[in-house]
Amino acid sequence: MTPAEWIVANASLVTNPDDSALLTAYATTAAGSGVKAAAAAIRAAIVIGESVRDSAEAERLIASAVTAKDANQAATLVIASVAASLGAPRADWRNARAAQAARTALSELLDLAYAECGARFGADALRAVSEIGGASIRALSELSATLVPIVRVETGISQPSALLAWDLYADPNRAGDMVATAGSVTPMLMPIAFDAEAPGA
Repeated sequence: MTPAEWIVANASLVTNPDDSALLTAYATTAAGSGVKAAAAAIRAAIVIGESVRDSAEAERLIASAVTAKDANQAATLVIASVAASLGAPRADWRNARAAQAARTALSELLDLAYAECGARFGADALRAVSEIGGASIRALSELSATLVPIVRVETGISQPSALLAWDLYADPNRAGDMVATAGSVTPMLMPIAFDAEAPGA
């Protein structure tokens, strides 16, 4: 996938009409070559990243950067990493572990993106991308410190998720979230030991 194709594939994240029009122009320029194309691709990534509204959209951008990495699409890796860097701190991460996982994934991607950016887009672009990436990692670290921590729960026997949600949170409606956090494949009977959001946090 080329940078221009990546921009088009993720354009649906941008809902503001003015930003959408701007993104279309950037995608057209990014389809070319040279310095102007590279600058347009990075500007498009900024627009997309700043349009993120929730954790699912941030995860989508991180996943797109991983896909570019695995496919050895260096230029696309750079712009996807820029978008993910801007989007991740804006996301509504449910708990500290989710934010920390995003930070770890992003940090690994940025290490590769910096090297490619310097080689392909030049020193000025590398400086800008490094600033964006560094700010994102710091923001995610600060954010994770404010979110609900994860604790280990050990029950000794398997119990229904609704019952455990009542025991932990006095709210059986949190059973679904508890199952998701634990990664349980059997929500009717939870494992005897699992990770959960800390009660009262």
